[in-house]
Amino acid sequence: MIAYLRRHLGWKLFLSYFAVTLVGIVVLASAIEYLMPSAFERHMAAMATSMACASPHLADDLLTNFRRAMNESLVLSVLAASLAALIVSVIISRQIVTPVRRMMSASQRIAEGHYRERVAVPEGTGWEDLDELGRLAISFNQMAARLEQIEATRRELMGNVAHELRTPLAAIRAYAEGLLDGVLVADSATFQHIYRETERMQRLVHDLQELSRVESGALDLNLQPIPIAHLVDTAVMRLRLQFEEKGVRLTAEVPEGLPPVHGDEERLGQVLLNLLGNALQYTPAGGEVRLT
Repeated sequence: MIAYLRRHLGWKLFLSYFAVTLVGIVVLASAIEYLMPSAFERHMAAMATSMACASPHLADDLLTNFRRAMNESLVLSVLAASLAALIVSVIISRQIVTPVRRMMSASQRIAEGHYRERVAVPEGTGWEDLDELGRLAISFNQMAARLEQIEATRRELMGNVAHELRTPLAAIRAYAEGLLDGVLVADSATFQHIYRETERMQRLVHDLQELSRVESGALDLNLQPIPIAHLVDTAVMRLRLQFEEKGVRLTAEVPEGLPPVHGDEERLGQVLLNLLGNALQYTPAGGEVRLT
């Protein structure tokens, strides 16, 4: 029974309200039991002059009847208070427990992969006008939206990585089949093509490792002022040979007098290399890529 009560917030709230009501009843009964006789005697002493001719047992009879009437009223009051406490406790417990159960159900749905799950929030109510449960619901929905965004990004990344890896793998397989069938000559040019495709795959794997380090917060950045022209010239120099081999023209125009950027030179250079590499991949031979 105790274990059952510990697992249900509604029963905990009900018992807490009922305990408060019970304490109030005990205090009221104790006050009546110990304070009422002395107070009654004081009032009877004040009325002694007007009751001089009355029976000497009249005070005891009055006290006994008064006590009976008080006890009867107290019993009825306890029953009424208990019933009212029960009704109020049930109403308040439901108002508190229902949103919590909704969030619990939504969290279970999210744990199962349904990241679009949300909990209801009162419309047209500002943050300052909400209670703790309302604010918790808003925070829960923000968390769910963030998880949905992360999951969408992960799926998109997996799709892009699969697409990017498919191209060099297909090229390496084609070269291998050509070498096995004798269609291609096993010369330095053929092996150079295979080597470039493996370099491309290695770059993709390295990018995934860097992304994992960024998400885990383990990536250290060496922030410093970097001339923009230096970043552009370095990226163009590293990829110029690949552009020339494919027959794509690469030009870079950097206006003079640009202020330096504050960042990590290696990471910014990697961003430029990725952009130029994608441009080279999707630009046909005879085309032009301009970096401005």
